[in-house]
Amino acid sequence: MFKPKGEKALWKLVYEYVVPLKLGQLLTYEDLSEAADQDIKLNRSLIYTANKHLLKDLKRMLVVERGIGYKIVDGLDIMDNADMRQIRAKRQVSLAHFETKNINTVKLTPDEKDKLQKFMAFNANIRAAFVEKIENIEKASQVSDLIQQLVRKEIEGLKGMVSK
Repeated sequence: MFKPKGEKALWKLVYEYVVPLKLGQLLTYEDLSEAADQDIKLNRSLIYTANKHLLKDLKRMLVVERGIGYKIVDGLDIMDNADMRQIRAKRQVSLAHFETKNINTVKLTPDEKDKLQKFMAFNANIRAAFVEKIENIEKASQVSDLIQQLVRKEIEGLKGMVSK
């Protein structure tokens, strides 16, 4: 059974250090390393696990401030971070698709060909999910535009009734 090295799991030390701090506060790598009692740059899994609990419990998270450390954020700043993660994921999926598409299949064994086929099918599903999400966002945007147009017309109609 897993047992923490000390009395508490190291991620929990980071979590407990961050909880009382204010939103927007900048934490250096040194601050977090001191809280975890080890070099955070060598084991960022502590940050990742603490982040999961911060998000779940407090709807906050630590986002990277390049070359400095991490910043405590909430709300739309979390969305910005998630959006960047999604952009990177899409690039990685596209790169994986390009690489697998250009494999010389002549040299592959039947088992390797089967593995490649399964991988490409999985990759295609991920790409399809991205495309579907983009289409849904575009549809939602169009619906939102229509609603705004209807509201404007309704407001103009009400103004016309009131001014009479």
